[in-house]
Amino acid sequence: MPGLAVVSLVRRARLPRMPGRAYFQMDSTGDPILGVARNRSKAPLWIVRGMQPELKAWRDGMDERLGQVRTILKNYIGDLFDQASNTAVRFELFTVEGNSLRKGWDDQNTLKYRVRLEKNTLMLEWYQRVWKRDGKGNRTTEHHYIRKRNKNKRGTDLVYGYDMGDLFKFAPEWSRERVVEVETEAASLRRQAHYCASMLVILGRMERYLADCSGMSLPEGDSA
Repeated sequence: MPGLAVVSLVRRARLPRMPGRAYFQMDSTGDPILGVARNRSKAPLWIVRGMQPELKAWRDGMDERLGQVRTILKNYIGDLFDQASNTAVRFELFTVEGNSLRKGWDDQNTLKYRVRLEKNTLMLEWYQRVWKRDGKGNRTTEHHYIRKRNKNKRGTDLVYGYDMGDLFKFAPEWSRERVVEVETEAASLRRQAHYCASMLVILGRMERYLADCSGMSLPEGDSA
């Protein structure tokens, strides 16, 4: 489950013993604020200006642990990107070499495997490569995006893999085994990247919640 790593960190990081009556205060959403204690002014120590040194040290330690989790997840997504990029280079070399040995356009592999990483989103996509000539005889290349088939008529299901039949329309027999290998790996990488991105979203909510409890605020962009 995406939240297990964060929950384990919360359980390990215990609050220091503080004077005063301890209680659980509910925030505006109905969630409890952990480890709140009252001082003489009847205000929660968690949000009192001039936080006690012990509590501040605990918060700093928690922030550091959450930052470590964030770094691990982002590095993992980066590793997935590197693996997919290497596969894309090998597939491109395979395609160029294979096409050079074939005669006629009907036996050409026109599939293009593209790898992109935008923030925490890894995109592994297939395109059809189309060559066109203009009026002067100059040849240009266009790439037409191939969509993943969604069995849900509303298109709301999360799909990690392409339908091989859709890819084989642009891949002759000699290249299909390699296409299956690349897409099988891509489907696994898409799933792993999606899980990591989901955990980063939950981690951001955790960070914003803790910051809100201590009277701070984090921008949305710092938590994803």
